[in-house]
Amino acid sequence: MLRRLLFLLCIGIGGSLLYTLLSTDRESLRQLLHFRPGYLLLAALLAVLPWLGHTLRLWIWSRFLQYNLSLYDLGRIAIATDLGSAVTPTAVGGAPIKIGMLMQKGYSAAAAGWMVALASLEDILFFLCFIPTLLLLTGKWDLLLSTGLQEHLVAHRFWFLGLA
Repeated sequence: MLRRLLFLLCIGIGGSLLYTLLSTDRESLRQLLHFRPGYLLLAALLAVLPWLGHTLRLWIWSRFLQYNLSLYDLGRIAIATDLGSAVTPTAVGGAPIKIGMLMQKGYSAAAAGWMVALASLEDILFFLCFIPTLLLLTGKWDLLLSTGLQEHLVAHRFWFLGLA
């Protein structure tokens, strides 16, 4: 399945590259030849960084759920999840691929589902905790509150507290 997804992704990248080459003026294309290779290396490193972070998250939660998979296998799952979300509709994402690959590696359906749910829970908690903190630290909270959000927060405070 991963090979098929990789093939589809390569077709998409190739089509995008072809469209870019055909729709960009020649002078801009010539300027692309004069860039420093260090920037390409930095871009490649930054492109791999989310996969490393995803692998680390999978490793932590795997240990918590008492499953022992190698970092190599977890890295393959992280990359396949990302590739799967690139070729499936946005509403689907890579979750079914992650669940399927985890189940192939011996996870129960419930544990694989929890691995997906825990990642979403981490994201929700991050945004609930750190966005207000950043707004306070940067002094932008007043700007947000002056837009009428303050009245909305006060009127629905029990819902927001319950959700948090």
